[in-house]
Amino acid sequence: MDKHTARGLAMGLIITAIALILFKPVFANEPVNTKVHEEMITQESIQSFLEENNFIVVHKEEYETLISGQSDNNSQDEASNQKTEETSTVETPKQQSTAEQQKAEEKKEEENQVVTHQITIEKGMVSRDVAILLKHSGLVRTETEFIKRLEAKDAAKYVQIGTYKLDTSMSIDQIISVITRNRA
Repeated sequence: MDKHTARGLAMGLIITAIALILFKPVFANEPVNTKVHEEMITQESIQSFLEENNFIVVHKEEYETLISGQSDNNSQDEASNQKTEETSTVETPKQQSTAEQQKAEEKKEEENQVVTHQITIEKGMVSRDVAILLKHSGLVRTETEFIKRLEAKDAAKYVQIGTYKLDTSMSIDQIISVITRNRA
């Protein structure tokens, strides 16, 4: 580096320092707006949001009248049930036990009945969305059980978009293997 280049570099630094000193007060007085614009939440905005997402907004007074109307209907149903129970014949303990057994058998048959569901996994769905979909279809007992098993198998990244036919007799591992197309 020769003498003229060094002088030019020094002069540039001096001019820059002077410019910064002169313009510092100008920049210091301007408020820096780093906050994100926050929208005020109002009752109207909440109601419009809920209505857009197919929710019904009910005021407390309306809710209480609905509940009291239901309790009136329930008490009327109970009264009619009591009247029919009074007119029915008295069952022996043997008849009661067979009736209970029949109810238990019917319940087992309902649980053992295999139902096939068509599940569609769409683009953008995450593991929790899939778990909720499976829970609502009755294919898994709890969402967390499915998610834990999916994470234990490290299969969340292999869930594939598509439509699948799953039935209630399938285990969680079988469901995972179907929706990951045997990649997990």
